[in-house]
Amino acid sequence: MKKILIIVAISTSILFACKSVKIEPKVEAKYEIQGEKVEADLYFNWIRMGNLYNKDVSSRENITSVLDTSKIENMGEDSVFLILYRALNEKNLLYSPYIEVVMENDVYATWYLTAEDYEKIKKYKLKDLNTENKKVHISADLEMINPNAFQCFKILDIELLDKENYKNSDDKFNVEDYK
Repeated sequence: MKKILIIVAISTSILFACKSVKIEPKVEAKYEIQGEKVEADLYFNWIRMGNLYNKDVSSRENITSVLDTSKIENMGEDSVFLILYRALNEKNLLYSPYIEVVMENDVYATWYLTAEDYEKIKKYKLKDLNTENKKVHISADLEMINPNAFQCFKILDIELLDKENYKNSDDKFNVEDYK
């Protein structure tokens, strides 16, 4: 009888010692805008500056040292490029992927993206968009780093829309020349 009493006492103490744990369902964190929500349409420019994203640049240090030691006053028209370089370098965007877009009021701009966001965009090809008579409409969280240059924190939405009278590229750009 003592053994049964001891077992019951231990069992009840274990039962009362255990706490119930309330398990809450996993809630996805809501994204908060860091800059400003902006909408634009993807644009394929006929002339494009080289992008160093995902490139093995052996002379990276040489390029950086030349541009860092250049003085804006002595550069003349090239000072615009140097100012942009310094702004991109300051934000660590120099080797980031970028896209060209047309924003409100026909403002042509460059958006510097994260690698994840670039993967979402790079699947759209000019030839396919023109064939299907479509355009890519993008909304994103941006911050201006230089006139017509923006850091894209996150692409919020991508839509494939009828292009109507929108041109996906400059008239000078011939998709057949760039296969």
